[in-house]
Amino acid sequence: MRFAVLGAGAVGAYVGAALARSGADVTLIARGAHLAAMQQNGVRVLSPRGDFAAHPPATDDLSVVADADVVFVALKAYSLPGIAPRLGELLAPGSAAIWAQNGIPWWYFQSLPGPALPGPLAGLESVDPGGIIAKSIAPEHNVGCVVYCSTEIIEPGVIRHIEGTRFTLGEPDGASTPRCAQISDALMGGGLRAPVEPRLGDQIWLKLIGNVAFNPVTALTRATLGELGTAPEMVELLKAVFAECAAVAERLGIAFAARSDHPCVRHPARRAEPALLTPPGAGTRSSQSGAVRTVIGPDDGPFEGCILLEEVSMPAPLRIDALQTPALLIDLAVFERNIAEMSKALPGPRLRPHVKAHKCTNLARRQAAAGHEGFTCATIRECEGMVAAGLGQDLLLANEVLDARRIGALVAGGARVTVAVDSPQTIEAAAAGGVREVVIDVNVGMPRCGCDPADAGRLAGLARLLNGPRRPRPPWNCSSPRTTMSAEN
Repeated sequence: MRFAVLGAGAVGAYVGAALARSGADVTLIARGAHLAAMQQNGVRVLSPRGDFAAHPPATDDLSVVADADVVFVALKAYSLPGIAPRLGELLAPGSAAIWAQNGIPWWYFQSLPGPALPGPLAGLESVDPGGIIAKSIAPEHNVGCVVYCSTEIIEPGVIRHIEGTRFTLGEPDGASTPRCAQISDALMGGGLRAPVEPRLGDQIWLKLIGNVAFNPVTALTRATLGELGTAPEMVELLKAVFAECAAVAERLGIAFAARSDHPCVRHPARRAEPALLTPPGAGTRSSQSGAVRTVIGPDDGPFEGCILLEEVSMPAPLRIDALQTPALLIDLAVFERNIAEMSKALPGPRLRPHVKAHKCTNLARRQAAAGHEGFTCATIRECEGMVAAGLGQDLLLANEVLDARRIGALVAGGARVTVAVDSPQTIEAAAAGGVREVVIDVNVGMPRCGCDPADAGRLAGLARLLNGPRRPRPPWNCSSPRTTMSAEN
């Protein structure tokens, strides 16, 4: 059985390394510095269960999934609509696609056993806008997966396994199939727990209830799960959230006993931190399941859960005054539609979105998934945030700076940064920071910055002298009101 891990980040690389150390045929699909490190040094896992290393093949070529019997899809839910059409074309007949996303999955209502559902619930617009994924992926490929595993990338190619090894599998229709048994055996051979559940929906909702309750509360209070469990008022609040979510689940035929008996409430000493509690600037971001409305708060991560509450007319009050500010409230469907329109009008590198328009790496990832992988930043701090989020492959710092140390730190960390310059001093600072690509900022009548047009040639010559020859770059729009000129022109 040949495996491919699509989205070999923290969880995906951990699963791939576990499979590889057991001798399974597995290929990892990733990108950026993490991919380069895995190609050169393999995957190193640091775990309280014992450290280990594995060296499975790693690539950024999606076409390798065509040779796989099983594709473990570890991408974030927001990435799926962008990649589904190509993935659907590549999946081999009879192959399995394991969907390892949090929340209610896009395939949930395709064939899951349960009571008859009203027409609007035949699909999930919030996680599959326009039904793109469902149209692209044939139902026979789908295998569900509920992940109970906490990992993080501490440096490219190095995964810290915090806790949990359970990856619960199940066919959407609850059938007992040889493929699920074989996948389970392979995962267990790598030291993971992989039970096969005939009622996977129960497990999906069990985890979702914990996410709905704990993630927003920990994000707002900055408390760990263990700290929440020691505060009686927090326990009562969480129990109320459990009860409300359980009422929704029961209307969809879900049977479980998690209302006020969730494991994290029963065992308040537990210290695990949800993804939304990750400190700002730590280089990680929270996972997302789609939402009718998405709240993006101080951690730049959307609150999970509440997917179905509005759609089945259950009360789901959102206390705006309870949010930490600054916070961004967006209509996700409108946002996705706008991205699609922009991508159609100016595909790929023809458009370079400006980060200052939203200052949110979550939204930047969605723009990158639509093909706009180069970004314009107004400040070094914005560049640092993009790099920490893994979005530093092609950045334009559009405002002049003299801080060679901070520019140099970005370059040394593997970021590709082009810097706007308008004077010998800014050119020298860029060169001292190791920047190899600059653009000449010309003042065209908005006297904020930029050189006199007559000086542009002289500055371009100085940039060539200090920076050396540039790599060719595709044409792009910098989304800036200024006129810019590449140093070689």
